[in-house]
Amino acid sequence: MGLGSQRGFTLVELMVVVALIGIVTGLAISANREPARPFDGAQSAAAIVREAARRAVASGQVRGDVLEDAAEFAAYGDARTRVRVSVSSDGVVEVIAELRVEDDSQPESTWVELTRRSLGRDFTVAGSSPRAELTDGTSPEDAATAGTPIDIYCAPTGICDGVTVYFEGGARRARLVVMPLGGAPATFASW
Repeated sequence: MGLGSQRGFTLVELMVVVALIGIVTGLAISANREPARPFDGAQSAAAIVREAARRAVASGQVRGDVLEDAAEFAAYGDARTRVRVSVSSDGVVEVIAELRVEDDSQPESTWVELTRRSLGRDFTVAGSSPRAELTDGTSPEDAATAGTPIDIYCAPTGICDGVTVYFEGGARRARLVVMPLGGAPATFASW
């Protein structure tokens, strides 16, 4: 038999088969992935609150003339950082940490984004309470609405607002509790 009469696969045919196997494998892996749990979201948000408290301490006091501005002080107090937990109109839960930066020429400040983490659509933010709720059996005092963030402010001392943020997805629930002493967040797998 001559070389021209041998049968086999061409390189292109082999590459197509390998590509198809890769696509089918990728689909199988993504279809079998476990959705994110509300507790995972609470832990991610807690990590961002811890980092925001650390950055508040590292950045120091807000400039005195900014704190003397009545509108600025009424809006933010002496907060140096803030964490915003929100649900977008398309259902994506996001956690954003921002740093308060003073304008050099004005007694004003602006918020500059430090971190943004999208937690996905597998669960949602049910609401919040304006204090640290450590006991089970609590529920949100303020319901979450799409586009309206839950703000957690951290002062240059590292002390953050005491607040509880409630997450839920299906039958699972979790909460993020920010203690007002030192901004230490805790997460719980129930309400």
